[in-house]
Amino acid sequence: MCRVLLSVGVIVLLTPVALVGEAATITFDEPAAVGNLGHMVDQLNVGGVTFTPEGVPWLSVPLVTPRTTFDDRSPNPYPYDFISGNLLQVHSTELRLDFSQPVSSFGFGAALNATSDLGQMQIDLFDSGLGSLGTFTLTLDRTLVSQSGGVNSNSEGRFFVGDLAGASRARITNFGDGAGSASELNFVVDNVTFESIPEPSTLLLLSAGLVGAACRRFTVRARRRRPACQRSRPRRSGSGR
Repeated sequence: MCRVLLSVGVIVLLTPVALVGEAATITFDEPAAVGNLGHMVDQLNVGGVTFTPEGVPWLSVPLVTPRTTFDDRSPNPYPYDFISGNLLQVHSTELRLDFSQPVSSFGFGAALNATSDLGQMQIDLFDSGLGSLGTFTLTLDRTLVSQSGGVNSNSEGRFFVGDLAGASRARITNFGDGAGSASELNFVVDNVTFESIPEPSTLLLLSAGLVGAACRRFTVRARRRRPACQRSRPRRSGSGR
């Protein structure tokens, strides 16, 4: 019976199913980000994601800076919908995100530091072998009226994609607003969302544990159901030959 249960466990493990992973949001209010507030760094690790600036740098090399939001400047606060609190400022044209575990969904809020027109970003997603999972476009707009009231000072937007076949890397390329304001060299991201996919090793251990527990339970029940004569048979003596 245990062999049957083991076979069933293997079949279940190898059968494609919709796996529910762990959803997470990086707000850059985490200790790893707060500890670097105001400091330019060439890489930042927060919440299972490594943020690495790439492409054309604003300064001598690509850098990122965890910083307080620029939507709270007095006396005229900037009303943004997709960024708030602390955020990550990118001083280059590209930002690479490497996930510690493959993800089935990915999203983020973004805004340009300076703009007079529509901005545009390109998002490329890759699997663990760096095979392409698709290329997407995000348009950032400053003409939309914010939910908090007023018109945004800089272009902003929100990107999200789901049903991914295990994305391990994302690359955000910022093309700016095309108005010669160097907005392609400075942008911010915030509220990075993703849902991790359980690792195969975790599923294997879970399946093995369930099969082992089922086998043990079946064995105990089988022993209890045996007749008393089968559980303790008297030994035969050799004198009866």
